[in-house]
Amino acid sequence: MATPPTPVLARLALLVLAGSLAACGGGSDSAPSAASVTLPSASGPQAPVLTLTPMVAKTFRFTWSDVAGETNYRLLEDPDGTSGYTLLATLPANTTAHDHGLFLPARVNARYILQACRAGTCLDSAPVSVSGQLVAAIGFLKADVSTADDRFGYSVALSSDGSTLAVGAPGESSAFSGIAAQEPASANDQVNSGAVYVHVRQGQRWQLQAFLKSPANALHDSFGKSLALSATGDTLAVGARAGNTGRVHLFARASGTWSERQQLVASNAAPGRSFGQSLALSAAGTVLAVGDPMESAGALRNNGAVYLFVDDGTLWSERALLRASAPEDQAFFGSKVSLSGAGDTLAVGAPESSSTTPYGGSAYVFTGSGANWTQQVELKAPHDLAELSFGASVALSSDGTTLAIGARGDDSGVVGDPLDGSASLSGAVHVFGRDGMNWLHQAYLKAAHPGMDDQFGRAVSLSGDGNTLVVGAPYERSTADGLGGDQANDGSSEVGAAYVFRRQGLTWRQRAYVKAPNSGPGDTFGMDLALSADGQTLAVGAYGESSSASGWNAAHDSNNDEAGSGAVYLY
Repeated sequence: MATPPTPVLARLALLVLAGSLAACGGGSDSAPSAASVTLPSASGPQAPVLTLTPMVAKTFRFTWSDVAGETNYRLLEDPDGTSGYTLLATLPANTTAHDHGLFLPARVNARYILQACRAGTCLDSAPVSVSGQLVAAIGFLKADVSTADDRFGYSVALSSDGSTLAVGAPGESSAFSGIAAQEPASANDQVNSGAVYVHVRQGQRWQLQAFLKSPANALHDSFGKSLALSATGDTLAVGARAGNTGRVHLFARASGTWSERQQLVASNAAPGRSFGQSLALSAAGTVLAVGDPMESAGALRNNGAVYLFVDDGTLWSERALLRASAPEDQAFFGSKVSLSGAGDTLAVGAPESSSTTPYGGSAYVFTGSGANWTQQVELKAPHDLAELSFGASVALSSDGTTLAIGARGDDSGVVGDPLDGSASLSGAVHVFGRDGMNWLHQAYLKAAHPGMDDQFGRAVSLSGDGNTLVVGAPYERSTADGLGGDQANDGSSEVGAAYVFRRQGLTWRQRAYVKAPNSGPGDTFGMDLALSADGQTLAVGAYGESSSASGWNAAHDSNNDEAGSGAVYLY
């Protein structure tokens, strides 16, 4: 905690006499306010009156009237209402406003105090607390040309600092091909050809930097069905169906300009495959994992495979083809992939694996580099029940020692009881930690209010340090808006929600319940999501969102004139 300046004896005397002055730094709600007392200028400034206003995007604006005689201000924060106050910012004299960007889900119960200081003497404002669902602070992003069935937000990816955002719209159908700085007007005659939008954060807004289409731009290519960004956001991988075999496009950014570097196909490409169904890039953007859950080996069908590519600075080349150590028919190995920051640890989901129970699912961890990769372990849910779909999603921390695995088919309706079985397809997430060569089960996570068919765990994303986890439940039914709403309100269908968990030691706890500011049926909010590696920015896709709004921070239209146009929300 920040150490406050020491008050002078004269101020202590005034405190006794007036009964309404507060010594700097305690920040306690029990401390009396000095707002109504005017001191002589020699004794210090008057206490400020602080106002907090949530602003788009993910920003708190603090304002106050300038206090005569102050030499500086100190803004203190208690982020969760219980941790105590620490110094957030020191501001110069005559300042009357301060904007602070933050991670909204971690500030639902935050409190703030402003201190006006002079010559080691400070007076506290009355504390101001966050209230409401913070709808006004949630970023709302649509395609510049919002069209029905584009499915904008089907896939999302963030750079490590959250300043670059890629959004896939595999249903986009324009005839344009190539790269443009703005989305051009074009006939929609290339149905489901797909597009990707790259946005960059500029202050409090998000600006479209590039509109990407496949050079071929073929019907039903679904370009943008999967995405991966490097840590800097300068390397982007895009998955596409490409004639029912699959293809990955590699793009590079230099000085704000995007260009396509290369297109990748599998070394054993064949019809009926889904190469590019899932993607993961190392932090440096030099190692790429490509999942193909429909790859078939010999007599097996849809056993699945993962391909490892490496960039030598000039060319991307395939270095390894990985399958489960015991491939299974219809296991769909490669449905999801995740790489550690160094690119030397790979997690692979096989949600339909039946190696021990029918469709119970598996997750695999590989380690290696270049052409040399070894399966380290096959992981199962501790309660290995049928139809769990364990491995439906996977996420690794940057150092590769924490792994979150979604089990969207989990049927428990009771938090902490995996054998309950009262809420079919409510979903769950399992967290594992690596200790040397061993992976240990660390947590079994459920939504605070598990609901039938929610499919909690359909998407997962970890911060780089592995201590913050976000989980998507795209079929959750609550009509709540914003942050901290009513989780038990199941009055709609396929609305979707996201849940933020935080680890302290080895204990995980739900910290926030996250909804769109304009929740609606069929939005499927949380089908895909991305948490930046620094844990400060969350992007949540809702490809079923149907408003006719367009661009950045448009009004939250209540109409559904463009069904399935899609949206992305920033927290």
